[in-house]
Amino acid sequence: MAFDRATGATTAFSVDVNAVPYALAVSGAQIIAGGDFTSAGPWTPRNTLAAIDTTTGAATAWNPSLPGTTSAVTVSGSKVYVAHQSKTVNFPPQTHTSIAVVDATSGSVSDLGPDVLGPTVDSLAVAGGVIYLGGLFTSVSGQPRANLASVTIATGAVTSWTPGTGAAGSQNGRVVNVAPAGSTVYVEGSFVSVGGMARNGLAAIDGTSGIPTSWNPHLTGGGGASNPSYLTNLVVSGTTVYVGGAFDTADGQPRVGVASFDTQTNQITPWNPQRQLEPSLFSEALLVGSGVAYLSSRNSVDQTTTLTAYDTATGQPTGWQIQVNPTGNIAEPFASLWTYALTSDGIYVAGSFTHMNGQNVSNYARFAVSGTTVRATAPASTIAPEITGSPTIGASLSCSTGTWSGVPPPTFGFQWMRDGSPIAGEVASSHVVTGDDAGHTLACRVSASNSAGSASASSPAVAVSQTPTPPPPPPKPPIGNVPPVKGAVTIIAKTLTASGALQLKVTCPATAKSACSGTFSLATAKKIKATKRAKAKVVVLGRATFHVAPGKTGKTHVKLSKSARQLLARLGSMPVHLTTTTSGAGITTASVVTTTFTLHAHR
Repeated sequence: MAFDRATGATTAFSVDVNAVPYALAVSGAQIIAGGDFTSAGPWTPRNTLAAIDTTTGAATAWNPSLPGTTSAVTVSGSKVYVAHQSKTVNFPPQTHTSIAVVDATSGSVSDLGPDVLGPTVDSLAVAGGVIYLGGLFTSVSGQPRANLASVTIATGAVTSWTPGTGAAGSQNGRVVNVAPAGSTVYVEGSFVSVGGMARNGLAAIDGTSGIPTSWNPHLTGGGGASNPSYLTNLVVSGTTVYVGGAFDTADGQPRVGVASFDTQTNQITPWNPQRQLEPSLFSEALLVGSGVAYLSSRNSVDQTTTLTAYDTATGQPTGWQIQVNPTGNIAEPFASLWTYALTSDGIYVAGSFTHMNGQNVSNYARFAVSGTTVRATAPASTIAPEITGSPTIGASLSCSTGTWSGVPPPTFGFQWMRDGSPIAGEVASSHVVTGDDAGHTLACRVSASNSAGSASASSPAVAVSQTPTPPPPPPKPPIGNVPPVKGAVTIIAKTLTASGALQLKVTCPATAKSACSGTFSLATAKKIKATKRAKAKVVVLGRATFHVAPGKTGKTHVKLSKSARQLLARLGSMPVHLTTTTSGAGITTASVVTTTFTLHAHR
C-alpha cells in the first residue's frame, strides 16, 4: 500500500509477499526485501530475497535465491550484503548465519566466508572496508565474539575488533542496530554492558580499537531502565543520533519514547516531539530524512499502531499520519511494523497488519510507500572517501565515494590532488602514479551534488616514495664466472628508433665460462625538470636486461617510457648515462660500467 507523503492518503502502490520481510534496504530505484518468504510481487517465486520496483511494486528480474532465512540486509555501492540463516539437524539444533555479497544489478552471489554461530544477525553495516555485525551470537568463524563483530570486505576474515556486550548469545546482550559514523560505531539493543563497561542499551564504540567511548546516555522509565530491549531504533543523520524505544526520560530530561544526541558534544539536543496526546510511549518505528522524523506509537487499548511525522527542527507534528490495524492473530495481538526504509520518494514498511488508513491490506505483509512530495536536503559527508592501492610509481590507486546523506541521493565527481593542488585532467575515480608524483602526497576530493546543493570531502593523503618501483630482477645466469662486459657493449645508434628505443649490441667473450647477463639503466646525465612545475632531478628513462651466450653477439634495446619519449621529443637531444651492470653466481662484486653520450630524439 502506498501513501502520499504530504497528506497520508492512499495511492495505487501495493506489494504481496507471502511472509513478512525481516529486512528492507534501498538500492537505486528498487527496495531489497529479505525474510522467510517464497514469493513476491505477487506470485513471483523469490526465495528469501527480492527486489521490488519502487514505481510498479512488482518484483524485478533480480533473483539471487539464497537458502535459509534472510535476517539482515544492507546496501553499499553496487553490492548488497545479506545475512542468511540455516539450522543444523543435530539436537539441539544450532543456527548458523552466512554473509553473502550479491551484485545489485546482476544478482550474482559470492559467499564472503564468515560463519556466525548463534540465533541471529540482526544488523549489518558497511564502513571503512569492513562489515559490522550485530545480533545474538557467540562466535564468528570459530573465534569468540559476543553479539558484535566485524569482518573485512576483501577476504571475509574476522578482525580483532571485539567490544562484546556481556554474555555471548544472551538476550541480555543482544545488539539490534549497528550504525557506523566516521571513526565511531553506534550500537543499540538489550545489553547492559559493552567491553566490560556499563552501558544501558546504547553505546558508542571506537571503530578501530573496539573500546567504548565516554558517551553513556541514561534512558529511564517506560521499561527503558529495567528492560533495555525496549530500545529498538537507532538512526545516525549527519551529526545527530536519534534513539527510539520505551522511555520517558533521557539524561534526566523528559523525552517520550524518542530522543536525539549531538555526536560532537555527546549532549542531548533540545528536540522533543510533542507526543503527549498519543496513547503509548513505545516507538516501534523511527525513520529520519528530509527534515522529518517518522515515529510510531502503539495503542494498548485497541492494539493499533500509528505512524506520525514530526519536524526535526521544531518537534511539531507535520499533519501526516497513518493508522495500522492488527491481524487479530492471538500470537501477534498488536499491529506491528517490523522493518522499514526511507527513500527520496517515500516510506516503505513491512509488518503484521490487516488495514492501513481503513484500506484493506489482505495479505499477511505489505509494503507501504509515501508519495513523491519530499523536502530536498543538501549532501553531507558522514564517512570520508578512502584511497586504496600501493602509492608507488606505476601503480593504480582507487578512490571510494565515502558515505553521504542527502535527498535526493547525490551524484559524485572526483578530483585527484597533489600536495593539496588539483592535478589537471585527473577526474576519474582511479589514478596511475607517475614520476611527477614522486616525493609528494596524493589525495582524492569527492564532490557530491543534488537539487538541494553540493558539498565536497577529501580522503586522507598518501605519500609517494621518491624511489621508483625497482624493475624485476634479471634471470639468474648459470653457475660459473661471469666476465665483466666492459668494452663488449656497442651503441648501434645514438638516435631513438621510431618505436622509441635505444639499440644496443652485446658481445660475450668466447672465453667466458657462462653466459654474460646483466642490466642496462638509461638516465639523464644531469638533473632536469620533467615538467614546468616539477623539481629538477635525475630522470630514469628506461631499463632493460640482457643474456648472451659465450662467444655470441646479441642485439637488444632499452625501451623509453612514454613520458621519457615525450621529454626527449620536446628537448630534441640531451646528455645521458648508460649504466651496464653485470652480476652472477661466479663473482663476488658486480661489474658496473657507465657510458656518457648525447641521445637524440627520433627524426
